[in-house]
Amino acid sequence: MANRPRIEDICEKLHLSKATVSKALNGYDSVREETRAQVLACAREIGYAQARYSEDVKARYTRIGITMTSFAGNPHGITPYQPLVNSLMGELEQYHYETVLIPPSVLQEQSVPYEQAMRSMNLDCAFLTGLRIDDPYYKQIQTTELPTVLWDMSIRNPVVHCVSSDSTEGMRLAASYLIELGHRRIGLIMGHRQAQVSLLRRDGYMLALLDAGLPIDPELIFEGDYSETAGALGFYELMKKNVTGILCVSDTTALGVYRAAMTKGLRIPEDLSIIGYDNTALTSYTVPGLTSVDQHSDQVGKVIATTIHNMMRHRPVGDTILHPSLVIRGSTAAPGDIGTAQ
Repeated sequence: MANRPRIEDICEKLHLSKATVSKALNGYDSVREETRAQVLACAREIGYAQARYSEDVKARYTRIGITMTSFAGNPHGITPYQPLVNSLMGELEQYHYETVLIPPSVLQEQSVPYEQAMRSMNLDCAFLTGLRIDDPYYKQIQTTELPTVLWDMSIRNPVVHCVSSDSTEGMRLAASYLIELGHRRIGLIMGHRQAQVSLLRRDGYMLALLDAGLPIDPELIFEGDYSETAGALGFYELMKKNVTGILCVSDTTALGVYRAAMTKGLRIPEDLSIIGYDNTALTSYTVPGLTSVDQHSDQVGKVIATTIHNMMRHRPVGDTILHPSLVIRGSTAAPGDIGTAQ
C-alpha cells in the first residue's frame, strides 16, 4: 500500500464502525474475541499493526496528548497548570509514554469535533484543563470514546475520568482562616460561572460564613475572570463595602488586588488581608508574601499519570479528589482600621 495504512481502511474492509475497530485495537473487553481477531488480522494484512499497533497493548508506545489553558490576563505567563503539567510529563516518561502538547488553539477554537481533533494527532488518551461548561467540547466529551482525563471538571462518561482538588474545601479553609483572625467583612473575587471550580470555591466561601454564623451578603461577591484586571476591578467594588479581607479565585487575581491596594495607599496586611489560590510562583512576586491555597501540583501530576496508566491498561479507574492546604504568609493578619486608608 503506497499510503500509510489508516484505521478507516480496516473499517471499510470489515464493514465495522470506527469505534469498534478502535476498541478492538486497544484491547477493550466490550469487543467480541472473534471481532478482535478479525480486526487484528486485517491490521496485519494491510500493515497497520506495524505502523501503529501491537497486539499487546502493554508493550506498545502510547501517545498522550496534554493541553493547558494560558491566562491572557496574566502578563507574567504563569498559570496554575504549568507545575502540574511539568510533574505529569515527568511521571508519564517513567511509563515510556510519548507526550504531545496539544496546541492551545485547539481548545480555543473548537472548530473540529473533539474526537476528530484528538484522533488526528494519533492520541491514545488526552488530558485537558481549563474547559468551560459552555464549550462545545464539554458536550462532546460526554459521549466521546477516546480515553480522556480532566482536571477539576467532572463529566459522566465511562471513558472519561476526573482528577481534582477539593475547591470547596480549599476556599473554605481560606475563609475560615480570615474569620479566625477576626475578620467579619470578607469579600470574594470569584471566577466566571462557566468554570465548575468557580462555583465550588464560591460555595466554600459561603459555607465558612455559615459555619461561623455570619450572613452571606451577595454584594461581597464579585464575579471576575481569573485575571489580574479582574482583581483590580473587584478590589475597587469590594472596598466600597468596607471589607477587611479579600479572597481571590487565583493568585493572578490576587496580584491585581495587591497593585490596586498600593495605588490607594493601603497597607497589606495592616489595612487589608488578601488570600490567593493555587500557590503559584506569583506568590514570590508580592511583598509581603501572598497567603495562598496550595493544590500540591506534584502530587496531582502523579495521580493523573497513574490514572492515565490504569486507563491504558484497562484497569478499574474512578474519579479522584485531592485535599488542598493553606500556605500562610505575610498577606494576612487581624483586621485593622481601614477607614482612613480609603
